[in-house]
Amino acid sequence: MTKTEAWGRYDPSRVEPPTWLVEDLLPERATACMYGAPNLGKSFVAIDWALAIATGRPALAGHKRTRIDVGRAKAPGKVVLFPAEGVFGLNRRISGWLQHNGIPTQEGEEILHDRLFMPPGECRFDHPADFETLMRGIERECKDLDLLILDPLASFMSGDENATQDMQLIVNAMRRCVDRFGCSVLVVHHGGKSAYSSERGSSALRGGVDALFNLFRDPKTRVLQIKTDKQREAEKHAPIPINLHRVPELGPDNEPIRTEKGFIVYLSRVPMIDAHALQVQEAKHAAMEHKAQADETAALADEDDEMQPPAQKIDSRVQRTRDRARLILEHLTEEGLREGEDWHASLPAIVARFADRAKTESGWKRSSVERTLEVLLSSGHVEEGPRQDDNKRTFRATGLPLEE
Repeated sequence: MTKTEAWGRYDPSRVEPPTWLVEDLLPERATACMYGAPNLGKSFVAIDWALAIATGRPALAGHKRTRIDVGRAKAPGKVVLFPAEGVFGLNRRISGWLQHNGIPTQEGEEILHDRLFMPPGECRFDHPADFETLMRGIERECKDLDLLILDPLASFMSGDENATQDMQLIVNAMRRCVDRFGCSVLVVHHGGKSAYSSERGSSALRGGVDALFNLFRDPKTRVLQIKTDKQREAEKHAPIPINLHRVPELGPDNEPIRTEKGFIVYLSRVPMIDAHALQVQEAKHAAMEHKAQADETAALADEDDEMQPPAQKIDSRVQRTRDRARLILEHLTEEGLREGEDWHASLPAIVARFADRAKTESGWKRSSVERTLEVLLSSGHVEEGPRQDDNKRTFRATGLPLEE
């Protein structure tokens, strides 16, 4: 900051919604990391995003639009991708992606010629000289850069990934690249000991990036998912179930090429949305939303009761919880007749009696049952007995009928 630089003022009209390279996932002008266990398909997802941006096609086989500015699609972008696994392997993956997305090879090559760049050699992103060489190369070859992908991060790091200060150098370099070109930087990284929940190395990476994605296989369903761990400027996207579709290599007759033993030769794998898993996931989410709304309605009803004057509170509660009060009173009365006058039911036993009903109806949690018993105590329908050794409250019916 210079002495003459004007200070900003808060102005909500200047706060703009995020714009996206990959809709609701990868923001523009952002630092991002995708991590996961080995051989899950992180590179396939990164290549899918890169090629979708460079060709203007949706990512994840048509599921996520690319280069979205407040709902409007923009022109295809430019991507720098380091061929960490060699140009030949990358070329086959690109050919497979073009084929799967219905782009003729020659047309795809012409589109990507001026939009997908692969620098030669190696680059230590945390080394000042290497970093500056890369920046000058970008300025020379593709000034309007939209996305830089480093895959894997370990190949571009000379320091110790477990050391905070070394990882911070990577984070700082990513931010300088964003500021210099107005692009996004995505690093592909290995998962830690628990690849389901954390990336390898220092937490400085997690703390420093704007967006963080975890590619993992659900241990119960075995479905591969992209989970958003962090999204600094927007809501985190729900986990996206995907599968890696194998793309066969086609011969001159447009039929899959086979080996001498008859096995199909595959070019690559392309990430696609797992439609069945997504449908199941959305159904579970809808059920959870429905339950949350029911619980919220019950909670608001209880809050209304608490706000009423004491003289009206009992009548209001009995009226609101009449069905619940009737069922609890019937249970206590029946058990009292069977067990004798000295019998008292503990609060946990009463809650357990209505456990099945609690699975399908709101208002049968322990707190709701206890509040209903308090109403019945106040109205004289129930009396409290001696506490059990473990200090549990006990109750019995007094025999006073509940008026209709």
